[in-house]
Amino acid sequence: MNITDLEGIIIVTGTDTDAGKTVTTAVIASALKQAGKDVLIIKPYQTGLAPDEPGDVHDAGHLAGIDANNLLEYVRCPEPLAPTTSAARAGMTIPSIEDVATRILEDSDGHDATLVEGAGGVLVGLDNDGSGVLDLMDVLAGRGHEPHVIVVTRSALGTLNHTGLTCRAIRDRGHQVDAIVIGSWPDRPDLAERCNLEEIEDAAAAPLAGVIPAGIGKDSEAVQRTARRFGEAGGTSVRP
Repeated sequence: MNITDLEGIIIVTGTDTDAGKTVTTAVIASALKQAGKDVLIIKPYQTGLAPDEPGDVHDAGHLAGIDANNLLEYVRCPEPLAPTTSAARAGMTIPSIEDVATRILEDSDGHDATLVEGAGGVLVGLDNDGSGVLDLMDVLAGRGHEPHVIVVTRSALGTLNHTGLTCRAIRDRGHQVDAIVIGSWPDRPDLAERCNLEEIEDAAAAPLAGVIPAGIGKDSEAVQRTARRFGEAGGTSVRP
């Protein structure tokens, strides 16, 4: 698939924390922008940062060259834990999944594509009730806005299992996985990684849209070069 064909609400989730969601979000946002689309990036729940520190959405926007007005973060919890846990430990009341869905739909109006970056994996608790990304998908779909879903996965041993379980959980809730992306691909992949590259589409039952070179998370030019490769893929996977 060509990632630049996507429009509407696009949820970027992962098989685990630190799978590479933020850099993948930046690459997708840049590819969409280079295709002439107006892109909004939303990080509904951010944890583990001080109030004055730039969050994931700001990092993604900087890397992708997205205007600051098109970068939104809804709530920030202090400790680097799942939002449900971090909010509980801080005694915070944070927006429910239903409230977040409402705001996403309001904020996305008028934009060609809205990227929504999750936290951790699909079962990580996001609000005070422990609802997660799957519940957000349910609410959006129930309001007539079935989201596109991109799953960011790892390259290393074990990823076939984690990717398969994540994609199966999404489909079991009635949603489609549009594509998977390997969020950090090493310069010198080992045997397991090379085999995973060949087998991961079968494990996911979804197309591999591409791989993100390891270490580009501080280099906006590298992110935008990678985005051009995604945009020029012509519907085929961008492979190393």
